[in-house]
Amino acid sequence: MTEFGSADPPPVRLSAPRLSARVSAGVSASVLARLVASGTAVTRAELARETGLARSTVATGLAALHRIGLIEAEGTASHPGRGRPGERLRIAAAFGRIVTAEIDLERTRVAVFDFGQNMTDRFDVPLATSLAPAEFATGLADAILDRLARNAPQTPVRIVVVGVPAPVDTRRGTIVRPPLLPGWDEYPLAAELERRLGCAVVSDNDADLRALGEARSLPESESPLLYVRVDAGIGAGFMDATAELYVGADGAAGDIGHMRTGLNAGRRCRCGQLDHLEAHGSVTAMVEEWDASVEGRTRPGRAAFESALRSGEARAVDIAREAAKIVGRALSDILLMFNPTRISVGGSITDVSDVILAGIRSIVYETGLPLSTRNLTISGSEIGEDAGLRGALVLGLERTLGVTALTRMLTMSSPRV
Repeated sequence: MTEFGSADPPPVRLSAPRLSARVSAGVSASVLARLVASGTAVTRAELARETGLARSTVATGLAALHRIGLIEAEGTASHPGRGRPGERLRIAAAFGRIVTAEIDLERTRVAVFDFGQNMTDRFDVPLATSLAPAEFATGLADAILDRLARNAPQTPVRIVVVGVPAPVDTRRGTIVRPPLLPGWDEYPLAAELERRLGCAVVSDNDADLRALGEARSLPESESPLLYVRVDAGIGAGFMDATAELYVGADGAAGDIGHMRTGLNAGRRCRCGQLDHLEAHGSVTAMVEEWDASVEGRTRPGRAAFESALRSGEARAVDIAREAAKIVGRALSDILLMFNPTRISVGGSITDVSDVILAGIRSIVYETGLPLSTRNLTISGSEIGEDAGLRGALVLGLERTLGVTALTRMLTMSSPRV
């Protein structure tokens, strides 16, 4: 059991290619660490089998990981056959912390994980993205530093991963033409947070991180996977058959909120164009329609709409059903290009009512071609609103256990002659 969950979730899967040729110490150490972190191979014999490396090479790699404090023993593995049972290995939880964050329009959700993938802290930072990006970055960094200083300050923070509701150029760490974040275009959020926090920082699109967290927490057979987030905007993350994220050339893959719906209603999207999917199917669009239907001058907003939807009020349900139909038709078109095994629908609105999910499922199965729907599962997120934080954990682990980072740590720890 963990402090912040009802039960320990299974380890997330990390990508770790099979090794078949002579490789550097950093490459072999990275693959061994990822396999242990994933729970895929946790004994020397299993690691040798999974990687194709000689046992002596595995032993050398593990010794290096022990030296930097990344791996530790946790007893012996069960052994049904003859011979001495193998030592069971795990990533040392105390090796450090990974801070994950997901930015929403009015708040940022933050979770802190140790390297054993246990969530050790979580909190909200009430910052609105209507702030200037530099002011927002300062407030977020200060809140994170204050919280970390009060909780296990002696444990190093290895990396911070931030999900942003906008396209992100992951190579430069900059935000690209974000309709939901006016004034943030080209802002180097990752570099600015890195400067203020004093550790590595990675930023990525929020829907992409949710897709990553969802796919890597499910069996491999559940990919290709499409994660769709219906919230203030509409975004999607595409995971291929090997559960690797597809982001496109400029980080714009999955920005489905700006697909044209084919409607001619004259609704203006936040990007300035007319009748995009976001202008009809997002929670923002639903709330605007709800507000317009309420008599009097009071504009009750999102909380009142969600309350009405939760209680089954007819007008709210009708609005949600119509929005779900529009999203469902867009997903039917996407199926022809992506052909996923699973569509996971997330966003806090899906916790309020099943109307959105049911409407999307009905339209996709009704209008999608049989070849693309016959083996398709459409469901709510298996992880719920923590999917993005889990995806950020995956990305943080893979970066920290990557070749570049581990080679640097191994070099610094090597005894000097």
